[in-house]
Amino acid sequence: MIKDLKFQSINEIPLRNYFLREDYDFTPWIQENINLLGEAIGIDIEDAEIEYPIGGYRLDVLATESGENRKIAIENQLKLLITVI
Repeated sequence: MIKDLKFQSINEIPLRNYFLREDYDFTPWIQENINLLGEAIGIDIEDAEIEYPIGGYRLDVLATESGENRKIAIENQLKLLITVI
């Protein structure tokens, strides 16, 4: 066991205080800040396209992992964002 292990606090941020609508506000913000999502999950993400058509539906964000041919599908929800600080 690691003796010097320190945990950070977790905070909930009500996203509706910052984004009025998911489709017009939150999804474009994710596209513009896709690198932050990549940092949070530990991969480099690029080429984020929003409202990507799939059949008769639209995916919120379709992106690509940098240097790979792997697609990343993101269906976002405007709920609480939990952050570790």
